[in-house]
Amino acid sequence: MIDWTPIKNAIRDAKQIVLLPHIYADGDALGSAGALALFLQDQGKQVTIAVEEAVQDKLSFLTSKANLHFALPEEVVPGADLAIAVDVSDYARLGSRKPLFDQARVQARIDHHGVSGDFATITVCNPEWAATAEGIYGLLCEMDASWTVPIAICVYTGLVTDTGCFAYSNVRPETLRVAAAMLEVARDLSWIYRETFENKTKSCIALTAAAYGKTEYEDAGRIAYLRLEAKDYADAGATDEDSEGFSAMLRAIQGVHVSIFVRDGRENGQYRISLRSDEACDVAKVAGEFGGGGHARAAGITYISDKGETFTQFKTRLITRLKECMEA
Repeated sequence: MIDWTPIKNAIRDAKQIVLLPHIYADGDALGSAGALALFLQDQGKQVTIAVEEAVQDKLSFLTSKANLHFALPEEVVPGADLAIAVDVSDYARLGSRKPLFDQARVQARIDHHGVSGDFATITVCNPEWAATAEGIYGLLCEMDASWTVPIAICVYTGLVTDTGCFAYSNVRPETLRVAAAMLEVARDLSWIYRETFENKTKSCIALTAAAYGKTEYEDAGRIAYLRLEAKDYADAGATDEDSEGFSAMLRAIQGVHVSIFVRDGRENGQYRISLRSDEACDVAKVAGEFGGGGHARAAGITYISDKGETFTQFKTRLITRLKECMEA
C-alpha cells in the first residue's frame, strides 16, 4: 500500500513547484511530469517542468496536444517551495539542474526504479509500477483529479514508452487497467504508438544500417555489442534521438539474451551504456556493480575514462560479469 500522505501534504503547502524529469528524458519521464504538472496547475499552483535538454521530436506532441511547456535550466529561477524529481533513480541523473532541486524548500521523488539509498526528503518509489506514469495515476486518483484528455495523453505516453507498447515483462494487470482508464477519457490514443515507435527518419534508417554492420557478438552469440561513435552519427546525418530503441533492437536478434549499446556521453571520455536482457540476466544488478542502475531487463551505466582503466578493459570486465550473470 502506497502512503501518499507526505507528498500530498507537501503539494498542499507549496505554491511554486518545479518538476525535474531525468536527463535524456524519455516518454515516461516527460509524460509523468506532464500529467502531474497539468493537475497541479488546475489546483492553482505555479508549476515549471525543467528539462536538461530539448524535448525529442517524437515527443513534441506533448507540447502541441497536451499543452505542456518545458523549460531549460537557465530559464528557471531556483528557490521553489517544492521540487519533485520524476522518474529519477539517482541524484546524478538530475544533471545540471541539481541546484533547482537542492535549493527548493522541500525535495521529493516519485519513481519506479528500485535503488538503494535516496536523495530526497520525501520519496514514493514502487518498482512494481511498469512506469512512473502508473504511480502518477495513483497519486492523481488519491487527490481526486478531474481527468482531462491532455492528462490522459501524458499518462498513456509514459505507459506506452516504458512498456514497449505493453510488450515487456514489466506489464501487470494494473498497468492495463490504468491504460484502459486513460482510453475511457481520450477514446483514441493509438496515434501515440505511431508517433513514438513508427515515425522513423531517413537518418535513423541510415544509422540503423550502420549499426547492424558494426554489431559484434560475444559468448557464442548470447551477447550483442554495439558502439556508435560521433562519426557514425555524422555519416548518417543522424542525431542521438535516431538511436533511441537500438538497445531493444539488438536484444531482439535471434539467440541474443543481453545487449550492450554504447554511445558517447556529453563530456570527452564519457560513455553512455544501455543494457537490455531477457530472463537470462538481471542487468540492473550488474549495472549497479558498475555505478549504474535501472530495471532487471533494462539498465544503464555511465563510464568515465579518467579512472585509470581503458574503455577496452572496462568492456571486458562488463562482458565477463554479464556472462557470469547468465550462468548463475
